Amino acid sequence: MKKRKIVCLLLAILIFVLPAASCADKNDNGNSNPTNPVNPNANANENENENGENNPEIPQNTKNPDYTSDLGEEDFGGYEFHVMGRYIDDPVGSWNTWEIYAENEDGTLINDAVYLRNRILEDRYNISIKQTLMFNSLLSPVRKAVASGEEYDLVLPPQRESAMLATDGLLTDLKTVPNLNLTKAYWNQNLEKYTAINNKVFFCTGDINIMDKQATYVFYFNKELAANLALENPYNMVREGKWTMEAFNSMLKDVTVDLNGDGKFDKNDQYGIVLYGGLGIFNYYAGESIVTKTASGGLEITFNNERTLRAIDNGIEILKGNQAYSAKGWEEGQNMFQDGQGLFYMEVLDKTGQLRGMEVPFGVLPPPKLDELQPQYHTIIHDHGQFFCIPVNTPDVARTGFILEALAEGSTDTLKNAYYDLNLTTKFVRDDDSVEMIELIMQGIIFDIGAIYGLGNMNNIVDNSIKKGENNFVSDYEKNEEKANATLQKFIDAFS
Repeated sequence: MKKRKIVCLLLAILIFVLPAASCADKNDNGNSNPTNPVNPNANANENENENGENNPEIPQNTKNPDYTSDLGEEDFGGYEFHVMGRYIDDPVGSWNTWEIYAENEDGTLINDAVYLRNRILEDRYNISIKQTLMFNSLLSPVRKAVASGEEYDLVLPPQRESAMLATDGLLTDLKTVPNLNLTKAYWNQNLEKYTAINNKVFFCTGDINIMDKQATYVFYFNKELAANLALENPYNMVREGKWTMEAFNSMLKDVTVDLNGDGKFDKNDQYGIVLYGGLGIFNYYAGESIVTKTASGGLEITFNNERTLRAIDNGIEILKGNQAYSAKGWEEGQNMFQDGQGLFYMEVLDKTGQLRGMEVPFGVLPPPKLDELQPQYHTIIHDHGQFFCIPVNTPDVARTGFILEALAEGSTDTLKNAYYDLNLTTKFVRDDDSVEMIELIMQGIIFDIGAIYGLGNMNNIVDNSIKKGENNFVSDYEKNEEKANATLQKFIDAFS
């Protein structure tokens, strides 16, 4: 397997020659604010190869002009760039904000990559980067900060909260921000493609963001069990465009086994697929969003169509009989797959790190397409995934745009490299085939206004049909159509 090693030598040199910079945390609005929130990869990111040896390499800066900003020289006179992020008090810490600030080196890939990037930019532009972490939600803290005149340069709410803050008029239209160029390759182009409203964009993501990648839905598979069952290689099926819902469903047959022989099927047995939630997103796998743009650039609800109905039928097929097990919680599902009790496992990409103790080799696949005619594999990001937003009262929007653009550009060869190219693809995922699959998955992410903004009850009706085992989509859609369209129009008017 191709090896990719962490970059340490340049970090050591830069830390030695650059002046120290202190970025103390702040505690606002009564929220506890830990200096070092839980890093979900803290025990798995050591700068070592498989033999436990350090392998320092100097990073090669990306030469592609699409990855090079148009920023010039600037001296911000020691300005303190203030970011509001989030932390959740749980032992895993997957949904904490840890892309922005690192107090010092601690020998882990992500932390040290953030530290390296920040030290370079702090020295280059004479700034310091400061982070305030709010417990669980950013809705109230952002609202209070704007109302009271408390100034932040950047806020990082999860998706739904980002949408609510934009609707409240609390976020800056990023298309109006000087120095911010969302066409550059270090920004995710799909976000603007799917979510721009009247040519206005209120959030961004890209190489600067880790949480959106962690929250992306994928399919895992047990390579040993697949080989024992003499199944067709799913990697080849993906490459040939044959990884479809029908083909996937056919692989679930005859996999379930009553392991303990007690005559019932529960968490102690083996299944074709183990999953925890995620049933309501099969329309996205088919490439069907709740809301799409018209040829004239308007927005309309479009997923009441034949492809959505077929995707729901395939989701119902998965749950038939005993071939699938719906876990009672994410830990139960993860433990079952890790113990070899599932051929497939549908979850977010964050699980690659949490499955690192799995003895049986596993692979990562994109969710299957509806059919072979579908040109691209698609998936979505769980609402936990955060966006990068600029509040309306940021003190100097041009300065904020400049520093945000610099952070994004600087993340490609540091943060993204550490998490994606180095960490995810060598420490957790076991083969180069999965590396190829993850790159393919990232290209097909859909950002759906209908789901992000929660229009009516539309984002629940696919899930309801699949859970019930009966395709009631059309009747459920008709019950919610009037309300959803009214909500959509109100939403459009808010950004006119």
